[in-house]
Amino acid sequence: MSDFKRALSLIKYGIKPKLTIGSALVMFVVGLAFEIVQNLFFPEIFYDTQNGAAMMFPIGGLFMSIIPMYFPQVLMGLNLAGCVGSSGFSKKMLYDIPVRVYCVMTMFSYTVVVLLRLAVMHSHPEYEIFMKMGVIELAIIMLVINIYTATVFKYYIISIIIFLVCYLGIYFPMVGVGPDITKLMIDLCNKPFGVMVAVGYAIVAISLVIYVAISRILFRVPVSPKIFRTYFKKF
Repeated sequence: MSDFKRALSLIKYGIKPKLTIGSALVMFVVGLAFEIVQNLFFPEIFYDTQNGAAMMFPIGGLFMSIIPMYFPQVLMGLNLAGCVGSSGFSKKMLYDIPVRVYCVMTMFSYTVVVLLRLAVMHSHPEYEIFMKMGVIELAIIMLVINIYTATVFKYYIISIIIFLVCYLGIYFPMVGVGPDITKLMIDLCNKPFGVMVAVGYAIVAISLVIYVAISRILFRVPVSPKIFRTYFKKF
């Protein structure tokens, strides 16, 4: 806890920390607002299958799933600015603290979406299928985002390629291009909501294990020149 407090006290010396933290808060508010509007206020608009407008994917959840990467970004700025680069605290700032906070925030973001979908299950049971698929789809996209976040600071171009390959590998089957996953989708939809949530949490947990492993492996790899130049353009 003392290390975490020390990290927080150093954030103000980073590169535009107010802008980064402010952006994270805006992303959270926008994401939460969209989730509430989509699921609690106007579900009949977003899930209207008769007019072909059904949108089961939690866009608000996607916004919130991006928030965890902001904290490692702030701490990375501290190291690039030379605040802790030569101290024994550097490893904790670059790896230990960001990884722990990232994992907690990722689980928190996913839980918020799950609870909102659970509320819809009780108030609008006719939208059950959309609630089930939403929690699974968000877990899968979190898997992609976590792999991307683990590599982006060290291998910027490679991380972009990995993100696009993973995302398109998920997107195309979902829209009927490539492998036929219709039977799998039907089988999933027939499962109870609790089972879907458990599967979703399992996917998120596995993705965080991958994130931690990649972060550990790449700990001593120098920061990507692209990231380095971007930070000091902000400075």
